Amino acid sequence: MEQLTLRTPTLPVQRGFNLRDTLLPVFRRKRLFGLSFLGIFVGAILAIIFLPRQYESEMKILVQHARLDPVVSVDATTPSPIAIPAVSDEEINSEIEVLQGQEVLEKVVVSNGLQNRASWLSFLSRKDEKTRIAEAVERLADKLEVKQVNRTNLIRVSYDASDPELAFHVLSSLADAYLQKHLLVHRPPGAVDFFRTQSEQYRKGLQEAEAKMAEFGKHENVVSAQIQGDLTLQRLNEFEASLYQAQAEIKATQDRIRELEGQMKATPDRVPTTQMAADNGQVLQMLETTLTTLELKHNDMAAHFAPDYRPLKDLESEIAQTKAKIAEVNKAPIRQNTTDVNPTYKWLAEELARSRTEQASLKAREAGIAANVELYQQKAQALGRKEIEQQDLARTVKEQESNYLLYQGKTEEARISEALDNKRIMNVTLAQNPYVPVLPAHSTLLLISLGLFMAICFSTGIAFAADYMDPSLRTVDEVYKVLELPVLAALPEHTD
Repeated sequence: MEQLTLRTPTLPVQRGFNLRDTLLPVFRRKRLFGLSFLGIFVGAILAIIFLPRQYESEMKILVQHARLDPVVSVDATTPSPIAIPAVSDEEINSEIEVLQGQEVLEKVVVSNGLQNRASWLSFLSRKDEKTRIAEAVERLADKLEVKQVNRTNLIRVSYDASDPELAFHVLSSLADAYLQKHLLVHRPPGAVDFFRTQSEQYRKGLQEAEAKMAEFGKHENVVSAQIQGDLTLQRLNEFEASLYQAQAEIKATQDRIRELEGQMKATPDRVPTTQMAADNGQVLQMLETTLTTLELKHNDMAAHFAPDYRPLKDLESEIAQTKAKIAEVNKAPIRQNTTDVNPTYKWLAEELARSRTEQASLKAREAGIAANVELYQQKAQALGRKEIEQQDLARTVKEQESNYLLYQGKTEEARISEALDNKRIMNVTLAQNPYVPVLPAHSTLLLISLGLFMAICFSTGIAFAADYMDPSLRTVDEVYKVLELPVLAALPEHTD
């Protein structure tokens, strides 16, 4: 018989946070807590033991902005590649959507027979093949984890299954189906055949244009109208220059003829060639002898007589008369003149005849040059028209050749691109191939720890829920809080 304890009625005291008070429902429902914990933990252990383990296979896809095809060139130096911008999130998201597309997932389901791995309820319902494939696609999409690796151009793809070989084959078939779909999206089929057809068409057009150009040259007797036209124009310019020179020489000759005719009119045809003048030698000799005698006599008298001596003066007068006589004889000589043809007149006549002959020759030359000028003008005009036609044909040949070379290059580019695609050299590649997982996705210790944690959490929740659903009052605080009355006495819980 336990002793009755009486307590003095007191008001409840407000206390702070206490872990024991918080977990008091667990202690009050410890039997329920223990049973629920044991049931949940044992269930988790059994699930870990009997449920099949899950194996996770993983692969990673590297996305580049564009494939950089190798540059094939005959040059010794290969041009440096062009810098490619970084891959955007939109491009990576586009590749993720292609990877998770309905068509890609259906190929994976069919290739691995996932539609035949449904639960027994699906077989009992006897659903058709399309329905089972659609449901398998949904299950695959749910189990398939696809996401971008942070701060990289990598896409991580993982899939877990109870069979490690199945997880590997699912990701392998997914990679193949995705790469095929990627090629179809980024490179439409038939590009090589299209460019090859266009190239062949323009090759035939080029041959036809070249044949027309050769036929034109043969029919018009012209090899290169432009070169021949240039040579013709050059000869035409030379003939025109010769014509202008001949006309200038004709005009100069005409002016010379007029000048010579005027000079001939002013020039006598004959001129004196010899003019002889002879003096009277005997008379002059006598006079000179007399003069000499008189001068000797004068000198003798001048030496003996004064200048005013009369005979001396008479002698001087006689000497002056003799000199005057001699001078008179010299002034009246005997003359003889002879005339001949004027050489200037003769030269003028010869020059005039030569100029007239030269004028006739220049006029004949002018007529010949003028005929050549007219001939080359007609030839140049004809070659000009032929040049226009030949240039039109040459432009057609050039256009056909340019198009042929363009599509020939495009054909080669498409062929190289197709070869690279067939070799899986593209802007997306498997950075990490799928592998057969050896270890399960989650270790046994981790699963046991997770089961223990879940058992504790669920058992605690059950204890709190049961305590919350119990309407009885268990503490002084609850009595005062509900009834708002002081507690007079408290009896301890009876325990056996």
